[in-house]
Amino acid sequence: MYESKLTKVSKYNKGITLIVLIITIIVLLILATVTIRLSINGGVINNAEKGKKSYIDLHIKDKILTAYNELQTSKKLNINIEDEDFLKQRIEAQDLTVN
Repeated sequence: MYESKLTKVSKYNKGITLIVLIITIIVLLILATVTIRLSINGGVINNAEKGKKSYIDLHIKDKILTAYNELQTSKKLNINIEDEDFLKQRIEAQDLTVN
């Protein structure tokens, strides 16, 4: 009598385990589908490319402003420097190429 109840319980547990496994697989497939659609159609890649371009633009602007501020500082310290040559030299020295 005790064994028959145990057998019924274990059969029930095996059935529940299989159902839970199937539901888990279905949920994972749905999540994967949604994630792939959002990354492709949602513009995640496009937004990343725009962000990279924006970062490069700001990086170059920062380097130019740094060179300009150094020029202004040198003028205040009465260091005689040609403006255009100084800016070209500082910009080239700061390597404005960003990959």
